[in-house]
Amino acid sequence: MVSMRSRTKRAKLSLLANLCATPTLALISLALAAVPSKATNVEIKCSTQEQIPTVVAHNSQQEVAILQFLPQYFAPQNALTNCQHTAQTLQNKLQQNHLSYLTSEVVDQQSVVCTVERRGKGCTSPQAEVLFSLATKTAPNQVLYELLGKQFKSAEPFNPRTVSRIYTKIDRSWWDFWRF
Repeated sequence: MVSMRSRTKRAKLSLLANLCATPTLALISLALAAVPSKATNVEIKCSTQEQIPTVVAHNSQQEVAILQFLPQYFAPQNALTNCQHTAQTLQNKLQQNHLSYLTSEVVDQQSVVCTVERRGKGCTSPQAEVLFSLATKTAPNQVLYELLGKQFKSAEPFNPRTVSRIYTKIDRSWWDFWRF
């Protein structure tokens, strides 16, 4: 016969095993869910849409414009060069999981568009990378808003009186949410 003490000991060990296993399994599930999916296989490249160099996110099913290098802001050769450089930089950052936000500002009297790690950071912060420059007398936030593809624009138009700087999220969590 199994003694009462032995059954109690086994019950305690079973309870302890369940208490440890459940949170461990939950943590493993969360960790696996947080790993970026490779299934979307997004590629960022420079493409020409309606004769305008455009940075696009592309997979086997769809292509979505991120930035358009509009002729009112760029000479044709500059537009193509900026598009190719921006696409390559964003692709590299995507592969390294370093994509976060696009933003713009005036740096040393030059309007620029850059990538930053998080909101509140500017183009001169560490890990920020300038993608391209704009004409000297432009309002960088207004121009960035106009260059963004329609899926990246907010529902409300940019208003410089209420928004000091725009941040456009372009990281992997956005791609996974998008599932295009």
